[in-house]
Amino acid sequence: MDTKEAILRLASLVRADCGASDAARSVINYAWNNHRPIREFFRLDGANRKAALTLIDRDEWVDPQLLRDLIPELNEWV
Repeated sequence: MDTKEAILRLASLVRADCGASDAARSVINYAWNNHRPIREFFRLDGANRKAALTLIDRDEWVDPQLLRDLIPELNEWV
């Protein structure tokens, strides 16, 4: 799974407003600013956990412009 797919998967989970939405939102917030904590990671299932790890287990930053392009409502989440 590449970064773009991971962002889209987690963003759709946040939009679904389900039990794992807060966890997905916190991973996106962490990708935006790694000084923010990741919360409720245990709520993510296998595929969503893999997407989260794709974003957080990186040697480089996630490009903020990529996040803005893929998630128009990002400013409401961070």
